[in-house]
Amino acid sequence: MKTDLQDIIATNAQDIITTNAQRSILVLQELIMSPIETMGEGTILIDRRIYVQTMYQYISSIASLANK
Repeated sequence: MKTDLQDIIATNAQDIITTNAQRSILVLQELIMSPIETMGEGTILIDRRIYVQTMYQYISSIASLANK
C-alpha cells in the first residue's frame, strides 16, 4: 500500500506542483492590484506588492524546478 502511494505521488508530483504554482500565481496577480492597506488599529502599512513580487519569484522557481 505504501509503495502504491509513493508511486502515485512520484507520478503526479510534477502536475501537482505545477498546478499549485499556477493557482498561487493567479492569486498573487489579484493581490498585486490591491492597494496598500492599514493593518490593525495602528499605523502599520504593508505594501502587498513587495510581498507579492517575492512570492511570485519563489513560486516561479518551484514551478521551473518541477518542469526540469
